[in-house]
Amino acid sequence: MTVNKLYHMLTQLIAQGHGRRPVCVDKATFRHNCEADGITILEVCGAAIIAHGMDDGDGGRKLRTDGSEVERLSLVLWGGAKKEEAK
Repeated sequence: MTVNKLYHMLTQLIAQGHGRRPVCVDKATFRHNCEADGITILEVCGAAIIAHGMDDGDGGRKLRTDGSEVERLSLVLWGGAKKEEAK
C-alpha cells in the first residue's frame, strides 16, 4: 500500500465519521518467508473498518454479563497472507 492510497482511504474514513476509531493490526496476516532471517518490516496490503471481538486481557474473549461477545469497530490493517488465505 502506498502513502497516497492510505491517505486517500483515511480521508474518506474521516469524512464518514470514523476519525476516532482505533487502528489495529491483524498480525496473523503478516508473514514472510525471510522472517527467520530477520525480516521484520512487512508491507501493508489492505485496510478496512471491521467489527472484531475484544480480548479480556486474560487470554479469552471479552463478554458482557448476558454472555454475548463484546465487539468494536476498528480500522484493521492486514498483510499479504490474507490474500493467500482467500485463494
